[in-house]
Amino acid sequence: MNNSERNQASVISLDFFESFEDFFEQGVNLCKNDTDTDALSDFRKKEILVQEVLNSFSFYEYLKKKIREKGFPSDSAFYNYIGMSRQTFGKLKKKNASVSRNHALHIAVGLRLDYNEAVELLSYAGYVFRPSSMREQIITYVMKNREYDLMTMEEILMIFSQEPLTDI
Repeated sequence: MNNSERNQASVISLDFFESFEDFFEQGVNLCKNDTDTDALSDFRKKEILVQEVLNSFSFYEYLKKKIREKGFPSDSAFYNYIGMSRQTFGKLKKKNASVSRNHALHIAVGLRLDYNEAVELLSYAGYVFRPSSMREQIITYVMKNREYDLMTMEEILMIFSQEPLTDI
């Protein structure tokens, strides 16, 4: 990514913050209000999807497919692009590899996945987006509402005083 692309990607408007504030409050209210059966039902459906996915393919098989779809010529080109070590990425290749939530989120953002693709990737790792986590609400909002890259996501997380993705 050249400097002009990085500068363009890092411009965060006031509109973003105002619309995010409304989005985040809805997520917090959902977590506080257990009587919202539709939202809880959706969460249960996602949990079932996670279990179905875990029984079909490994995380690495799915990741490899996404790496190719996004145009990376090799695994090493991808893990170098997102700043992940070869050793860490190599651990993901194991059939029953346990993938941390941070690594799964880091990879999803590094691949510039849209929200639905990120939900699917997280499900292969055994996770869902948590509505109670401000950090994951921010990531979800950005994935749904704007073009982003890893640097932009890091800047947004930093502005909201959230843990970065790349300090893994």
